Amino acid sequence: MLLTNQRLDKIAALRVDFTARKMLNSCAVSHLEDLVGNMSNENAQDSNGGGGAQNDDDGERNPLDPLVEHDEIGDGVLEGPRAQSDVKLACTLQRSRAHNIRTLVVEMDIPDLPQLVRLFLYDQLLADDSHNSDDVPLSACPRFEGPIKIFNSAAATFFAPSNPSGVGGMRREHICAVPSWQKGPPRYDTVFINTGSKDSINRMEVGRVLCFFSFCHSDTDTGLWMVRPSFHKDGS
Repeated sequence: MLLTNQRLDKIAALRVDFTARKMLNSCAVSHLEDLVGNMSNENAQDSNGGGGAQNDDDGERNPLDPLVEHDEIGDGVLEGPRAQSDVKLACTLQRSRAHNIRTLVVEMDIPDLPQLVRLFLYDQLLADDSHNSDDVPLSACPRFEGPIKIFNSAAATFFAPSNPSGVGGMRREHICAVPSWQKGPPRYDTVFINTGSKDSINRMEVGRVLCFFSFCHSDTDTGLWMVRPSFHKDGS
């Protein structure tokens, strides 16, 4: 029933949009013929060097293009049952940007970025319920000096039951962090971060995304992954 009502609402909204565009005042065939005729006229003007609309695309891809194909509807609504929340990076790698942490420090003007990466690695690899990176000196944190990959956007899928979400309560948002958006000024989106802090807004804090990058970390001596056992609270 919910899925039927949602589709009926979309059909009603589509009819309002088509009416505003005067697409329902005549038959669909004649409207299509008008569109084809207008496109032919524009193409003829472009080939003659006059009057047509200028195409300002210089071959650069929209940072969101790799993510649109994963969005089933395009407006953030994600159909289907409730699923686990996740964040996926865009498919397109930005090869013209920094290739390691040192060059990224210069590009982003974040001098303490190498230290932040080391603290992050400690929390991911060595922290447990009794201690984290706040409890140890920086010298105890793993080092990283390998290559990195930079991306301009990511897609966050999460459970948020509301009218803009699908019937299962799932929604997808595209998050951008690009130095130049649509050949204009930079765009760094603002997000909610689930930190669990009691001093935050519903245990979430507000942050601005400055860069998306990924890397692989392995033991520098052996080249192998560092693995440690995981235990339950009872020690098993």
